[in-house]
Amino acid sequence: MGKYEIVRPSEGQLRDYCAIASEAFGMDPALRYAWSMASGIEHVRVALNGGVVAAGLKIKKMGHWFNGKRVEGWGIGGVATAVHHRGEGLAKGLMADMLREARERGVAVSALYPATSHLYRTLGYECAGVYQRYELPIRDLQVDRAPGRVEPITGDQVDVLKVVYERSARQHNGFMARPEYFWDIVFNAEKHHGYVLYCDEEPEGYVIYNRRDMATGDERDVVAINDMHAVSPAAGRLALRLLASLSTINNAARWYGAPDELLYWLLPEQRIKPIYREHWMLRLIDVEAAFRQRGYPPITGELHLEVADDVLAENAGRYVLTLRRGEPTVQRGGSGRIRCDVRALAAVYTGFASPQRMQLLGRLDGPDEDVALLSAAFAGAAASMVDHF
Repeated sequence: MGKYEIVRPSEGQLRDYCAIASEAFGMDPALRYAWSMASGIEHVRVALNGGVVAAGLKIKKMGHWFNGKRVEGWGIGGVATAVHHRGEGLAKGLMADMLREARERGVAVSALYPATSHLYRTLGYECAGVYQRYELPIRDLQVDRAPGRVEPITGDQVDVLKVVYERSARQHNGFMARPEYFWDIVFNAEKHHGYVLYCDEEPEGYVIYNRRDMATGDERDVVAINDMHAVSPAAGRLALRLLASLSTINNAARWYGAPDELLYWLLPEQRIKPIYREHWMLRLIDVEAAFRQRGYPPITGELHLEVADDVLAENAGRYVLTLRRGEPTVQRGGSGRIRCDVRALAAVYTGFASPQRMQLLGRLDGPDEDVALLSAAFAGAAASMVDHF
């Protein structure tokens, strides 16, 4: 980084960063500034060259759900460098500084959506989950009548949405533990239509949608679903019934969901089609904390790992992960029978890639029985998110 200084920006420096990020990502600077202020100026880091902003990034303090347990994390977005400062290593320097700060603050993992994967791989990130969009034709959708009721979302029901979302997130691997400000993006009464799905008088799902998705340019005959969750088959059927009721002026519904989307299993034919797929990346900032915080299947065993990490030297070394009916304990040391780099471990940690796949790629090595136990420990639903940042 040499002549550059990394700081938390003043308001004027934040506006300068937003101008750089807006040029990089093709966004309105005013919108970028509003988003930055929504989560707090204290979460932005900029690199200064002679007091002038040359690059920056934005931290999103959040977390992820893995096998029913929350793992503390930082999401990273808006990594951007001014055109005339590109090629000087600024983005990498900013990211490395952020990783060290995150570790000092006790953060376990970090996730991001890469504009370029190579940069982030050099920093220890690896592809670890999917962000997937679906389309369902609804014009001729035939849905059996579902018991329960559908009620419009009111301002005092946002807490209900949060409870339903967390129940849904716990059923998946990788779903974001949403920070508070994210809910203003998920549901805005002036922009969205929203309905809570009640089954046996309990809220078990919700659907929030637009008639037009300005971000993607969907036509008005497409229902652009901003957020949809169902935590039971009954709620899923209610969601399908609600979508079918919109078919008089809409041909299709589009939304982001998990690879094992619940609605798939509630229709007699394969009418739900994936139309977009993107990979997000994860980095283990503190291996010990990440092991300790994650949930596991109810199995018993002992894993001896040796992890290589050439960016965060504190991570490198040997660990013993002991599971007793799924309850973990972690300590340094052991025999290191399984050897891998921190990138391969990230892909295995989320369940995105099997240890056997990493072994085939030469990124992980160990006795077959140890690798099989590692596979069982990190088994679960395919890692995914429905939020982008």
